[in-house]
Amino acid sequence: MVEMPVPNTNVPWLLLTFTLPAKRASDRVKVWRKLQRYGSVPLGNSGYLLPNDAANQERFEWLATAIRKYGGDASVVQVQAIDNLSTPQLIGRFAEARARDYQEVIQELQRLSSLSLQAHRFFQQPSAEAGRGVIGSRRRSPVAVSGKGGRQSEPARVCPKGLGDATSSGS
Repeated sequence: MVEMPVPNTNVPWLLLTFTLPAKRASDRVKVWRKLQRYGSVPLGNSGYLLPNDAANQERFEWLATAIRKYGGDASVVQVQAIDNLSTPQLIGRFAEARARDYQEVIQELQRLSSLSLQAHRFFQQPSAEAGRGVIGSRRRSPVAVSGKGGRQSEPARVCPKGLGDATSSGS
C-alpha cells in the first residue's frame, strides 16, 4: 500500500513529473488522458501541475503508482513557487486551458443544435408527410410471412395511396 503524504495547504501547487519508456505508447496515452481529465496543466515536457488539495494529491499519487507499474519513473512534488511563472500566470494557464475545453463543448453543442434544427425542418417539409405516411402504413400493415407450415398474409403497403401499390403488377 502506498502511503500518501498529507498535503501541506500552505504550498499552493502539486507537480507530477514522470518518464515512460518510448515503447509504452499506449500507457503514455492512458496517462495523458487521465491528466487531461484531472484538469492538469503541462509544465515543460514532463511535468503537470494541479492546485494542492487532498483530492489532487491522491490523483497524482495513484497516477505515479500506475506510471511506475508501466515501467516508468514518477514523482509528486509539492511546489511553493515556480521561478519563471507567477501565481497569477499559473492561474491564467488553468483558466486558458478550461476556456479551450469549454469552447470545444460549446462548438459541439452548436453543431448538434444545428443538426437538430435541420432534422426538424426536414420533417416539416411537405415531402416528409409522404415519408411519414409510408412509415405509418408499414407499421399498420401485415407483413408477409412464409416458412415451415406458415401461410402467407397480405403484403405490406410500401407506398402511400395514390403513389402506387406493392401489390400492383407494375403497370
